[in-house]
Amino acid sequence: MKKIFWTLIIIVLAAALGLGAYWFFDRQENGGPSMGNISIGDFFPFGTGGTAPITETPADTEPIISAPAPITRLWKISSAPQAGTGLFTQGTETFVRFIDSAMGNVYEAQVSNREALQASMSGSTGGASAFGPVRISNTTIPKIKEALWQGNGAGVILRYVNDAGVIQTMHAKVAPMQSATSTEANLQELSGAFLPGNITNIAHFTAKDRIFYMLKNGGASGVGYTALIDGKNPAKIFESPINEWTASWPREATIVITTKPSAAAFGYSYTMSPATGALSKLLGGIAGLSVAPAPNMTKILYSEAAGSSLNLKLFDVKTGVKTELTQTKTLADKCIWMKDSIKIICAVPKTLPGANYPDNWYDGQISFNDSIWSIDTGSGEAQVIADLRSLSTSNEEIDATNLALDASEKILIFTNKKDSSLWGFDF
Repeated sequence: MKKIFWTLIIIVLAAALGLGAYWFFDRQENGGPSMGNISIGDFFPFGTGGTAPITETPADTEPIISAPAPITRLWKISSAPQAGTGLFTQGTETFVRFIDSAMGNVYEAQVSNREALQASMSGSTGGASAFGPVRISNTTIPKIKEALWQGNGAGVILRYVNDAGVIQTMHAKVAPMQSATSTEANLQELSGAFLPGNITNIAHFTAKDRIFYMLKNGGASGVGYTALIDGKNPAKIFESPINEWTASWPREATIVITTKPSAAAFGYSYTMSPATGALSKLLGGIAGLSVAPAPNMTKILYSEAAGSSLNLKLFDVKTGVKTELTQTKTLADKCIWMKDSIKIICAVPKTLPGANYPDNWYDGQISFNDSIWSIDTGSGEAQVIADLRSLSTSNEEIDATNLALDASEKILIFTNKKDSSLWGFDF
C-alpha cells in the first residue's frame, strides 16, 4: 500500500513539473504570461506595461506638398469698416487706397497681381507683404463717414461730423512725414485744409480734380459751388430754396443734380453747366428717383419706387424714350457705367423684399443678397456674371454698393453695406 501511495505521489509531482516547464517556455516564447495562446493582457489590458514599439521611416520617403489654393475671383480686401476707396495705377500695377472709418488711417493694397495678393493674405509668403492691405499713414482722424480720392491717390477729401454736430469736410494730401523716426520711415501723413462747414453733398470730377458742393445757407435753402479739390477758387453757380440735393459730375461740361430720393416724394433731376450754372431738366415727377448718368451723358440709368417694389429704367437723353430693364430690379446706386457708355455693371438682389424704396435700404431696415449683372444697353442683353455668396469662401451675403472699376475695367471694387467691409472681384 505504501509503495502504491508513493508511486502516485511521484506521478503527480512529475506531471506538475512538466506543466510548469511548459508554462515557463511558452511565456518566454510569447513575450508575457499566458494561458495557452491567450495573453493575460487580453483580460487586463491596462497592466501590460513594456516599451513602445519603434517605427522606422524609409530614407527615401518624399514630403507631402500641398497644392496652392485656387485663385478666387471674389476676395475680401478688408474686414474693417472703411469710408471710401480710390483706385490708381503705378507702372503696370493697380492699387486701392481706403480709409479706416474708426481711426482715419490710410491703407493700401495691390489688387492687380492676384496670385501674390492671395499668397500674402493666406500667410504663405512667410511674412508681411506689399500686396496685402498695409497701413501707410500715422494720422488719426476718427469717425470718417465719407472719403473721395484724387485719381492718383495723392490726396483725399474726408468728411465727418464733429462733436458739435457740424459736418466737416477736409482736403488732405497724402505725403511722406516731414520728421519721421526710423520706425515711421514708411509711413505718410495727412495734411491739408478745411472746406466750409455743413457741406451737405459733394461731387468730384476726377479727370480735372474739381469738385461741386452744396452748402446749407441757413434754414432749408442751399447754394452750390465749384472749386478745386482743395477748396480753392470757389465759384457760386447755384442757389435753391431747398438743400436736399445729390450731385454727380460725369463729364467736364456737365454736372447732374437730383433731389434726394424718397418713396414719399417726387424726384427731379437736372443737368447744370459748371461754368454758368444753367439748368436743363432731365427727369421729374418720379417717386424715389435715383440716377446714374452715362459718362458721355447720352443715357441716364435711374431707379424709381413702384409700390412696395422698385423698377430700374433707362432714359435716352436725346430721344426722351424710357425703357424698363425688367430682368434687373435694383437701385441705380448699386450700378456703374463702363467707359464705353454702353455697358453697365450692377449689383442685383436675388430676392427683393417688399419695402419703401429706397428709404428702407438707405436707413438699413432691409439689405440684399446680391449677384453681379452685366447690362448691354445697345442690345438690351442682361446676364448674371457672378453669384457673390457662392463665390465667397466664407459664404457671406453681400449687399454691394459704391462700385468702382479699375482703368482696365477688369477689377471691380465695392463695399458690403452690411458691415462696410471692402471687396474685390475679377471679371
